[in-house]
Amino acid sequence: MNLVALVLTWILIVAIVAALIYVFRPSSAIYQVKFSLAQRVQRAIIAGVLVFQCASIVVVGSLNDQQRLVDQGTFWDPTLVHVKDENQYNHLADALLQGHAYLDLPVSDILLTLDNPYDTAARMQANEGAEDPIYWDYAYYDGHYYSYFGIVPVLLTYLPFKAITGLDLSTVVATMLFCMALCCATCFVLKKLADCYFPNLNLGAFILAMLACFAGFGVFEQIYLPRIYSVAMVSALLFVVLGLGFWLSFKNGGKKRYLWLGGFSLALTLGCRPIFVLSALLAFPLFWREITREREFFSRKGLHNTLAVILPFILIALPLMYYNDIRFDSPFDFGATYNLTGSDMNARDLTKRQFLFGILEYLFSPLVIGGEFPSISTLNSALVPQGMYDYLTNEPFYGGYFVFFPVSFCGFYALFSRKMREAYHLQAFSWVCAFVALAIVIVDMRVSGVTMRYFSDFGWLITLPTVFALWHILASDRVRRHAFVAGLFVALIFLSYALYGWSYLGVERFDAITYTNPALFDFARHLLLQ
Repeated sequence: MNLVALVLTWILIVAIVAALIYVFRPSSAIYQVKFSLAQRVQRAIIAGVLVFQCASIVVVGSLNDQQRLVDQGTFWDPTLVHVKDENQYNHLADALLQGHAYLDLPVSDILLTLDNPYDTAARMQANEGAEDPIYWDYAYYDGHYYSYFGIVPVLLTYLPFKAITGLDLSTVVATMLFCMALCCATCFVLKKLADCYFPNLNLGAFILAMLACFAGFGVFEQIYLPRIYSVAMVSALLFVVLGLGFWLSFKNGGKKRYLWLGGFSLALTLGCRPIFVLSALLAFPLFWREITREREFFSRKGLHNTLAVILPFILIALPLMYYNDIRFDSPFDFGATYNLTGSDMNARDLTKRQFLFGILEYLFSPLVIGGEFPSISTLNSALVPQGMYDYLTNEPFYGGYFVFFPVSFCGFYALFSRKMREAYHLQAFSWVCAFVALAIVIVDMRVSGVTMRYFSDFGWLITLPTVFALWHILASDRVRRHAFVAGLFVALIFLSYALYGWSYLGVERFDAITYTNPALFDFARHLLLQ
């Protein structure tokens, strides 16, 4: 191992940590400067933060060379006893260009003969030795393969790219692009939140909110494995964030078109990842004053506003319902139950006790530390009652959401603080975020068990109240008076970055770096142990 490279890396790490401590210390001038994008210097600083986030996306997304799976095309996986193909969205683009919804993939006769083709054990047993083209994580229905992933990302990226160039769009590139767009949209919605509720926000608090959202929204987890799952999830999160930003623009005195734009943005989540449509419930706490006091909604006076919120959902839902009907003979069936995956989606069920332990595992499971480098392991069955862990957790899981994003604990302040209710009018908004997050956690457990990839489904709903609390704590008139608390919360934000970086070295991860990038793993081992 190159000793010079190790020494230079340590010098760089120490310099970065020292710079962060200096810039974000409680006495820093950035907490005394009022946030305003009207100033050229501040625009440049925010642009610099976005560049850092986008660069991080490219670096992390390239760690384990997922492009090789895309380039590999269809390949046999002896462990799964299925074939895998990471180009599902490109297959859908091909199908749409040819005028049909089913994918042009060969269907194994084994699926046609099985009484229940969704029984994983039966498929694997029947295909052992035959190695027929039974595609893993594809929807199978009535003799055809389909993509149960939302169609909207295909219509926005894969389809036009293929129509123009005749080439496949790399899913790795698509994931990176959607993650970068999400970072920009997050900056947009934070700006609108500041305009509506925190007009005296300082620059430091805004930058820290951007950094907190990057970790809290689950971007680190999505970009580590830039696959089709991430495209569906990040695109849905992108449209949620944009939708809330447009609605906040209207609330802050913007034109009515922002209501329409917000409605359409949120409605598009139905064509990405349908569970995100629950975010529309945030309209009630967001516009509660306009609904109950000013009668700008659900009244004759507010007819236009009401239609601007509701009609986009109808206009987006109708073609999606038609798309569902021609695939699965039901306008309300998105196809997830027909997925050929690790369990029969039609037969999954959880007891009340499993729901309870699943929620605790998703949110609060501690890290398992010890053993050989990298000294972090996935959770073991000792953490939950015997027989439950294997059912709930079918992917590498290193810890709960609050463990990997510990600053989110201060989101409870937004739920119970009288200041949030009286000064900022954000307590009801925070409570609705909490209830929707809990609902999504329960649905995710019911459908797919416990996995860190799904942090993005509900993490943003926990992050927003966390941001509200942080902005109150880091206000210019408080940050110096409560220097220890402010410094603690800043440290917790950056701790998330360190924890995710540590987990990237985990040898149990799918496509772990120790196998896909052994040189990098070896360098990290020498860097941290010598």
